[in-house]
Amino acid sequence: MADAWPQGKVIFGLIFATTFITCRVLLWAFFSKYFVSDALLAINNTDSSRDAARPWVKIFLASLTGLSCLQVLWLGQIILVAKEELGGMLA
Repeated sequence: MADAWPQGKVIFGLIFATTFITCRVLLWAFFSKYFVSDALLAINNTDSSRDAARPWVKIFLASLTGLSCLQVLWLGQIILVAKEELGGMLA
């Protein structure tokens, strides 16, 4: 499809990059901040009735950390591909 409609590839790539940056970078950081603060409150809570949930909260925090690292990696890949595509179009 990219060969038949090269402008479409650029347009869809631009839409993807814009929505990725909006959702996965900006909104992710915003919601992660609140999740981490709530999770730390849950971990530090001394209520013994919630002791069983602490390991799960720690697992979720570790998962969030791993996914956040992937977000940065994917953003870097998007930037590299965008430079390559724009460089090819301008040449």
